[in-house]
Amino acid sequence: MNRAFLFSAVIFPHWSLAQSSDLASEHVLRMPDGPVVEIAQFTVPEVTVDFDSFPLGPVSGSSIQSLFPDSSVTNITAVTRSGTGIYDTQTGDGFGLAAIDMFGNLAILAPGDPFNDSDRIWIDLDTHGTQFGVGVGDWAGPFNLFVYDNGNLIGSVQVSTTAGNTVHYIRSSVPFNRIELTVLPDFPIADWVLTQISTERRLVVPVLSPGRVLLFIAMLGLVAMLWTRHKRHV
Repeated sequence: MNRAFLFSAVIFPHWSLAQSSDLASEHVLRMPDGPVVEIAQFTVPEVTVDFDSFPLGPVSGSSIQSLFPDSSVTNITAVTRSGTGIYDTQTGDGFGLAAIDMFGNLAILAPGDPFNDSDRIWIDLDTHGTQFGVGVGDWAGPFNLFVYDNGNLIGSVQVSTTAGNTVHYIRSSVPFNRIELTVLPDFPIADWVLTQISTERRLVVPVLSPGRVLLFIAMLGLVAMLWTRHKRHV
């Protein structure tokens, strides 16, 4: 097996190479059974980050949040290898997300575009959930999904795109906020892309600016004043 050159790049740069490499190496040779199963579809409200909605080229976490504010996806990390590939297999789901260099910088690709091999991709969520979905392109075969609760491994499940089913959904009996997708230990060399990510729909609470807060207070005061005058004349 070729010795992999592991690099980590983060859309939100608060993860270090050491952190991602240490976590990645925890289970390369062990596949723990856990409370995680594959399901046919979501059974709770969901939101799907479809990469067809993005322009081609570099992508950031802020762009995901701006296009899909009710998605809980915050960080995406690619751990890459030195090899490259072409997005030319399982292309039916359209645009894909993948690393485009050895440093793991991410971009949206069209079928036919080149990209870098990846051992694994980490997806961080800002809220805990029990269901998750992912679409995989340029890959025919099994891959593994590991779920974590604040860095603690909950369990894993293996799914496969061999039969042409490129979108998979999982459910965990324990809430999680981190997902790892990897083709290890089955395949030492791999080039694959993500075509979509589905998470449980989270409630988006609008944030009022100071000006809007003051306006709201003023409106309350006006309503109170009018009500007082009304009561005096009744």
